[in-house]
Amino acid sequence: MNRTLGKDFRYIGLLLCLILLFFWKAISLQAVFSYGGCDNTTIQYPLRIILSEALKSGKIPLWTPYLYNGFPLFAEPHTGAFYPLNLLYGVLPTHVAYSYSAILHLFLAGLFTYLYARVIRLRPSASFISATAFAFSGSLLGEMGNFVKILTAAWLPLLFLFVELTFRRRRLIYPLLAGVVLGCQLLAGFPQLAFYSLVGAVFYYLFRLVWVWKDCRDGKEVGRFLLLLMLTLIVGVMIASVQLLPTYELVKFSTRSGGLSTELGTTNVGFATEYSLPPQQLVTYLFPYLNILNAPVSVYVGALTVLFSVGALICSKDRYVKFFFWLTLLSVVIALGKYTPVSSFICGLHGFNYFRVPGRILLLATFAFSILAGFGFELLSKPLQPAQKRRITKLIKWFSILILVVIIGILLGSCILHFGKDYILAKARHYVDTHVYGRPPHIYSLEHYYERIDRIYANLVNLFSLANPYIYTPILLILASLLLISQRLRQKLSTTTFQRLAILLLAADFFIFAWQGRLLPAFDMDRFLQKPGVVRFLEGDASLYRVYAWPAWELRKEVYEDKLYPGYHFVANTLQPDTNMRFHISSPSGYIGLMPQRQKNLIDLVERTSYVSEEKKLAYLPRFSKLLGMLNVKYVISPQKVKSDGFQLAYDAEENGIEVNIYKNRDFLPRAFIVSRVEVIKEEAQILERLKNSQFNPQESVVLEEKPSLTFENVDNISKESRVKIVTYSPNKVVVEADLAQSGLLVLSDSYYPGWKTYIDGQEGKIYRANYCLRAVELKKGSHIVTFLYKSLSFKMGAYISIAALLVVLGLGALDISGKWSGKQTTH
Repeated sequence: MNRTLGKDFRYIGLLLCLILLFFWKAISLQAVFSYGGCDNTTIQYPLRIILSEALKSGKIPLWTPYLYNGFPLFAEPHTGAFYPLNLLYGVLPTHVAYSYSAILHLFLAGLFTYLYARVIRLRPSASFISATAFAFSGSLLGEMGNFVKILTAAWLPLLFLFVELTFRRRRLIYPLLAGVVLGCQLLAGFPQLAFYSLVGAVFYYLFRLVWVWKDCRDGKEVGRFLLLLMLTLIVGVMIASVQLLPTYELVKFSTRSGGLSTELGTTNVGFATEYSLPPQQLVTYLFPYLNILNAPVSVYVGALTVLFSVGALICSKDRYVKFFFWLTLLSVVIALGKYTPVSSFICGLHGFNYFRVPGRILLLATFAFSILAGFGFELLSKPLQPAQKRRITKLIKWFSILILVVIIGILLGSCILHFGKDYILAKARHYVDTHVYGRPPHIYSLEHYYERIDRIYANLVNLFSLANPYIYTPILLILASLLLISQRLRQKLSTTTFQRLAILLLAADFFIFAWQGRLLPAFDMDRFLQKPGVVRFLEGDASLYRVYAWPAWELRKEVYEDKLYPGYHFVANTLQPDTNMRFHISSPSGYIGLMPQRQKNLIDLVERTSYVSEEKKLAYLPRFSKLLGMLNVKYVISPQKVKSDGFQLAYDAEENGIEVNIYKNRDFLPRAFIVSRVEVIKEEAQILERLKNSQFNPQESVVLEEKPSLTFENVDNISKESRVKIVTYSPNKVVVEADLAQSGLLVLSDSYYPGWKTYIDGQEGKIYRANYCLRAVELKKGSHIVTFLYKSLSFKMGAYISIAALLVVLGLGALDISGKWSGKQTTH
């Protein structure tokens, strides 16, 4: 036992060493994980800035004024405000915790996989293979551009571990711990992967129930385990209630309020199957960067992992091997989404219909492959039976034929492209002439499309070339893996030598995968922390205002015609949402999964009042400046010149090769102002129509959705005659001093949202939804102190439930450990 335990520690130590070797630049704070305009840059790091500041000040980040004219930051799952391991941000500088958190979770993913593999009786060396295959797979390492996914995915093996121990030990502590792990996943920040993990765990639980039934035929025993499953689910949901209840409240106000399957207003699954995994993309299990259709998920698990897994499937009759085969099959069917006849049924199910990119469920397949690889590796580490040898020999033969077919196909494709160049280009241009050019929404010149055809052709030539490292590297790795297995099969390698070579080859495979995909930390830390010039300019204005950054990704497509900029600098220097949060600059827009529906509709309305002129300058209709002014937008940032009377150029510069222009809005309104002219419109569509009407002036009128209790004199110049001063402006509290010449409405250009209360001279008042998504309170003539406080009922209720759940877990766990809750150990 001690010898085995020593091996366990050595292999866990080896896993840690691999992690440290892969990420030494990030660990030594020389580089950071930032890949152009990826979600890490635009979402994760800005959110972590706010979270870190809140934790260090001992506060909960309930609300932020920096997005969508105000946003319930804690309710957005990506923030991970209540995720226990995010406490790192409370003790470390943000940029340090940012990298260390990702690295820590990759190690935990490997560690938990190792422990699970050991519990199901895999040997230490085989468990290490499984741990390495999962920790460095495309489902984890390939998600370094949005590593909140890693935070969630890392807990999947531990969830399976406690489900397994529930059946093996029959102790109450294990379903309780499974519930705690599920709660951590729900708090980690990526609900889709937490949901898929739950689907996988329930699927596993049901399989284990079938095994129990086959072994004992005891209905009471099966019923008892079903109750334990319910306990796990209840504990998990209750622990995460502090996050789930506010998130549920936000969902009702978000673009996903009805589920993605109905978001397009059609009877098909629509957005819920967006980015379904095309069947041909399954080739990326062996060729990770042969991403023909740019599918947004990486499924790479290593050539040796695939071979070991297939070897286990064809040679082993183990129950776990059969289960992980079915788990893989289930996840692949769901991942294919719209490419399968069952897509409408699956994506319409409650839970599935709230998420897009169904290919992300291949996390379950990745975990299955990693465990199957451990079984395959262990199989080859022992003497094989004659039938097993024949099957492995056939495996080597068929994979060798596959590689030969790939090489022949590449050579054939290369010949066709070379000798048929003129014919291919002529056909492509003819198609553009007859089906693309001049037809909406294709707005570019004919020469532009011809240039794109030339680039596509050049990419195809590069693709069908054996000199392409993304082609020959996987081929060499597959051949090396086949050679290793064949040498072991012929008994040319001892068990120890085979195991060491397999570990080295798998580690090298994943290092090449990470290096070719630029997944390793490589962005210079000093450059990452540098403050852009646009921020330095804006910091010179100490007043309360918001900044609107034109959505430059769309602009880049329309105006720059595929001219590529350095991704990170493009996002940072044009202050794209949500990068403005990094520098405490407020914006009326954002880039969040649960974006508020009304704010999005209003911003869409704003953006529809702009267009690209023939001179490739941004041009704005007169309503653009007034709508933005209503939202307290004082400055507009654009990566090119703007043509509009409503804006005055205030700053222009070129930084890191990117042109940045800042325009001052002449129709800017202060964050709080007084109006007395009221229009009552109840229908949302009609409100938007009124707001975009050129006759509507937000400085003089306000649109409400219900009639106020006071009667106003409709004085147009009341705003000039009244005095408004914001004396306190913090995320959860706003205090305004107002002195009105006549009765009127105080309009605060912060978003209307449940939980906000107002107190007028100490007495609670009513907040009206104004101008579609802002706030207003009615005030009588005279001086007043108006206080806005954010008191989230959903947060309070969720916090009480979570605390109660933790107390129950601790109490029942203590009873179980003390032996007062009796249990009988089993080996089911």
